Amino acid sequence: MRELRSKHVEENVLACLFNAPEEHHLYFDTISEDDFDFKETKTLYQILSDFYDDSKEITSDTVADEYIFRTNDEGGADYVIDIAYKLGTSANVEQHVKTMTDLSKKRRLIKTCDYAIQEGSKKRADVDEILSSTERALQEIGEEQRDSNIKHYKDAMKGAISNIKGVLDDDEASIGYDTGFINISRISTLKRGEMTVIACRPSIGKSSLCGNIAQNLSNNGINTYVGSLEMKAEEFLTRLLYTEIGANQYTVKTLSRAELSTKLTQVIDKASEANIWFDDVGRDWTGIKRRIRRAVKKVGIQVAMIDYLQLIRIKGDFFSRENQVATISAEIKSLALELDIPIVILAQVNRGTEGALPKMSDLRESGAIEQDADQVWLLHRERETDNEELKGAHRIKSVLKIEKNRNGRTGIADLWFHPGSTEFKDRLPEYKPNI
Repeated sequence: MRELRSKHVEENVLACLFNAPEEHHLYFDTISEDDFDFKETKTLYQILSDFYDDSKEITSDTVADEYIFRTNDEGGADYVIDIAYKLGTSANVEQHVKTMTDLSKKRRLIKTCDYAIQEGSKKRADVDEILSSTERALQEIGEEQRDSNIKHYKDAMKGAISNIKGVLDDDEASIGYDTGFINISRISTLKRGEMTVIACRPSIGKSSLCGNIAQNLSNNGINTYVGSLEMKAEEFLTRLLYTEIGANQYTVKTLSRAELSTKLTQVIDKASEANIWFDDVGRDWTGIKRRIRRAVKKVGIQVAMIDYLQLIRIKGDFFSRENQVATISAEIKSLALELDIPIVILAQVNRGTEGALPKMSDLRESGAIEQDADQVWLLHRERETDNEELKGAHRIKSVLKIEKNRNGRTGIADLWFHPGSTEFKDRLPEYKPNI
């Protein structure tokens, strides 16, 4: 890649950093040693960067001594002096830095493509892993910004003030996305960059609550991604349709064909305006991650929901399922930060919690999940199979306990579960008129 590097350009950048480190200090944050492709320039940059970080005096003598020490090259002093005195200029430093970093990106682009070709040509190549790794590398090259994240109090204040004003104006970017449930929204919302876990025992209704929240988000114009590892698109959408028409597979039989046709027609008319993208993904985390990234890029997904955690698998050598879940949990949180969207992950709690409101420690393989999650919501209700009195009930009392909320309140949201439409609704105080 000889044509994709320039020692002259790299030395001009070094000369500027050498002679005016305070003036050009920001470039120590915007470039890295990997941007230098020659051994001499890379070493000299490392020295200048170390000296600057340690507040050491940068002179031709001090840098030359360090260069000789690191390279064991007595002739290195002449090279350092040549950079310091013969090339030292502040003119066009910004252009030199851009030229150097552009060349660096081109080299990384070629290496990434070479990797894809080399790995893809293997007989037992893992195609999903190659695609995910390549896509991620290309995205990093295209979107990389290494500007310093260190901000002065005054500069950071602008963003903080904007957030506070956003709360006053009900700006969703500041306060999060409303789930559509009054009692939940009184406590918390789905915030960008956060990982929210919704957990419960089997057959309590986590998928139904997921669908209800997705519908509410969609109705508010929020592009929502639902990735299910448990059911196909048709099955999930059938549940949503039942909710829309206020029925289930049993009660729908009480409707006449004309009534059912009318209700379905109304739902179909609304479907064209829906903001939900359903994806019956496989169970491999690499593929799930890649599909969410693409959905964000292609259709502007604002909230992603995954059903559910314990079904996800990730390739690699792990001592236990707990280690595997820990890796997946950390990557979900990392993906939420990377894409700057809320990611809602459904999960199951241990069966030992039957009949009682679950605790955060009841999450299966819970240690890492508790640590990584920004919010943990625990859903609970009695099941019809556990209580004879609930069979045929129009609605069943349910609670959603927000047990962890890193950036907000905790509390309990009262809900109703309607078995007839597999739908959750707010449980609000009943109005009693004064007579």
